Amino acid sequence: MAEDIVLHDLIGMTARQDPARAAVVIGSSPKSYEELNADVMRLARWMARHGIGYGSTVAFHTVEHYFHRVALLATLALRAESVTMIPAQFERIAAICPLTHVVSQNGKLPASLRPECRLLLTDDTIFSGPPPNSEELGGLEIRDTDPVRIFMSSGTTGAPKAIRVDAGLLRARMRENAARYEIEPTSRTYTALGPSTNLGFVIPLATWWRGGTVVLPGGAARKDASNAVKNATHIFNSPSGLRRILDALPSNYKGRTAPACFIGGDLLPSALRDEAKTKLGAVMHVVYGATEISGGCAGNADITDTHPGAVGWPRPGAIVDIVDESGSPVPSGTEGLVRMKTNTMVTGYLGVTGYLGVTGYLGSPGANTEEFQNGWFYTGDRGFLRHDGALVVTGRAVETLNISGTKVAPATVESDVLRIDGIMDACAMVLQGPDGLPCLTVAIAAKSDADWKVLAKSVSNALARFRAVRVVAVSDIPRNAMGKIARAEFAEWVRGKLAKEAQIPGATSS
Repeated sequence: MAEDIVLHDLIGMTARQDPARAAVVIGSSPKSYEELNADVMRLARWMARHGIGYGSTVAFHTVEHYFHRVALLATLALRAESVTMIPAQFERIAAICPLTHVVSQNGKLPASLRPECRLLLTDDTIFSGPPPNSEELGGLEIRDTDPVRIFMSSGTTGAPKAIRVDAGLLRARMRENAARYEIEPTSRTYTALGPSTNLGFVIPLATWWRGGTVVLPGGAARKDASNAVKNATHIFNSPSGLRRILDALPSNYKGRTAPACFIGGDLLPSALRDEAKTKLGAVMHVVYGATEISGGCAGNADITDTHPGAVGWPRPGAIVDIVDESGSPVPSGTEGLVRMKTNTMVTGYLGVTGYLGVTGYLGSPGANTEEFQNGWFYTGDRGFLRHDGALVVTGRAVETLNISGTKVAPATVESDVLRIDGIMDACAMVLQGPDGLPCLTVAIAAKSDADWKVLAKSVSNALARFRAVRVVAVSDIPRNAMGKIARAEFAEWVRGKLAKEAQIPGATSS
């Protein structure tokens, strides 16, 4: 394994030195480094013929996990920049990202594409014929200052923002993640978070750099989940994604090894942690960070026994601070705003007055005075530092629920509800009650065989400290790629659902 990260030929060295080594496992089917490298070179040739190269910004809208990963590697081979098209953010991405090309597998596209942006539809001939070598495609190494990736932030505090990452920062994040998660040539990493997220993009690249194997989804949900976790030594997921994996596994599931599970994006309920330990035989970890800073904290998930919102200790190169509204640090144990510095953070926002660097956000007026202040990134979370230095997150700074003067973080309510057997997911909000007063409203997604009346009563009992509680049944709680809920939009949907049910006998809320 080379110490240098040669982005334009990331898997080429292993493909030449150990061509038969497994680079990818799709479901239960392996592909060698030689096969993966050949597909990358073929797709890069096809993209180059359509004008993609240095200076291009390419958006990919794909339906196949393997094709998407090949496309990202092919973009690096051409020294171009990539962005993953998320259907819910189509128009936003097209409006704020400087796209030169869109590559689509199914033709679904945003309506606001600029006239100069070329649309390329894939076909069956892409992976045919002998592959070219990297020299035929130019063979030029990517400089640290070259932009290589645009990420969309979660957008839970407003409109999604776009963050541009250059090659130097990408290399730093790859090295950091390979070291932190102990990724070696024998590692088999499964990132259920998807390439639109920082971890979902960086972990596979770090794995290939180390000569390991990337596990990708393949077939039907139940079989796919079994194959993925059975083949993996490392699993990266959100709590809601972990819930889906556990529900999809057969009752007689037995894995080959005990994987290390790294769960981030939201707070990990202790009941879900314990179920994963039992069913997967997994060593459970919590991780905390943001696209803007990469990783911030990590720790064994047993830390949540003493504090449900605990997310571990600052990693090497990260500094965590808790401050009041004026930006002044507060003592250990005192709740305040969470701010962080890391050696892999972006430095600001493109297109905003006062921006000094190359990496940062696109199209986010005013963000420099909100998220980035004096070299710190304000995560938007509230929390406190324990006396041993561990960070405990108590909720979002802008999402505190105000119930007739009683203030509580939605994560606290949801944690109480998720302890109830039969409830798969939950979202707390405050809506107007039948009496016109603010009412704590909890949307819950339950297992198919659960007794709704029993669950509703259990939720009310668990939240008996509040004046009134309304429980709403939903099929699922919509979450983004990192497992976060777009709370304002979902609350509006629930409000509409309740308005309709008010006119229907036998409504499903209580």
